[in-house]
Amino acid sequence: MKKKKNYYLVLIIMFITLGAIGYGGYVAYNKIVNASETKQDNNSTTNIKNQSQNTLPELDLATWNIQNFGSSSPKEGTKVQAVAELISNQDLKFVSVQEVSYENWSAIEKVIRVLKERYNKNYSFAKSPLKLFSTSRPKSKESYAIIYDPTIFEEIDNKGLDKFEGKDIEFTRPLWISHWGVRNSSTKFWIINGHLDSPSNNKKEKEKANPTINGYKWTQQGEQEVKEFLDIKNAFESIKKNYDNSQIDEAIIFNGDTNIKKEHFNYANKYYEDLGYETGYHKQGNLTEHFLTSMSKNGYVNPYDKFIIFDPNNSVDQVEPNKYKFDLYNVFKNNVLDRQKYLSIFSKEKGKESLKNIKDNDIVKKISDHTFAKIKLKVHK
Repeated sequence: MKKKKNYYLVLIIMFITLGAIGYGGYVAYNKIVNASETKQDNNSTTNIKNQSQNTLPELDLATWNIQNFGSSSPKEGTKVQAVAELISNQDLKFVSVQEVSYENWSAIEKVIRVLKERYNKNYSFAKSPLKLFSTSRPKSKESYAIIYDPTIFEEIDNKGLDKFEGKDIEFTRPLWISHWGVRNSSTKFWIINGHLDSPSNNKKEKEKANPTINGYKWTQQGEQEVKEFLDIKNAFESIKKNYDNSQIDEAIIFNGDTNIKKEHFNYANKYYEDLGYETGYHKQGNLTEHFLTSMSKNGYVNPYDKFIIFDPNNSVDQVEPNKYKFDLYNVFKNNVLDRQKYLSIFSKEKGKESLKNIKDNDIVKKISDHTFAKIKLKVHK
């Protein structure tokens, strides 16, 4: 009996010893793995900084309202494929995107994957905060994104400011505010990304049509989008206040879809110029075809997509008028995208056997009803 007890005691001691050794090995292994992962993360960050591709004195910043950009856009579909190819072949490094499906960035993620898999280009994206919507107009909620080259741009501390819901009026879709830097430079800037209320009056919301505001009659507009447009100035002020009255030397750039029609082009520009802001339009005074960015089946219609700029350090430049927008309407006619390739993609999406009756504009509309517009950011070393 005593021998059996001793035998069992030896077995228990052996199991305890083996368990301790195993646990010690597990802890040691985890420490090694964690240290390795931390080192890899640190190396990855360091590599991005060291591999900064920015050697140019200025960089393009683009804004693009990509219609209904969400989970309904398949990776192999027209929209995702075309957006990725245009970002690649137009060498866009920073694109503010509006009309992303609410809290659904899957289409943006697909674009990032296509850029890597098909064009061997590494891009990242930033997304607007969660729960960014108007409680009074919850049916109009959307999200935003910025697609960017992480070897050139980096998102930096936003000082606790990431949205503007409105001061003089509640925005139908609150604005997203983000803070950015250009790697290996002293250049920093703010982006205010916006998609204002739809044009014309909303009768359900008892919105006034053709309002007169500040002595000016906004024909063919609704009161909501006009008041939102005029309230963008307070989004700028909300950022300036974060600097404790010290002189801010960073550019603040509003970009997005304003839904302000061409009939009000001159007045809308003058309103902000009189407040000391710049617009994204080259100084020439008049509306031209180059500034029309929304599209119908017959061509370009309205200059909805705008830049409004606070530029205390001369960091932002307008591009020449003929370079302000990309000619998406004629993207196949100009051989920027291959028509046969996208005809095949489009027909598969639509389930059409015959390709004879498909027009260029049918495919373009599948990409978006807006094209993108650009300004230039100067890089200060």
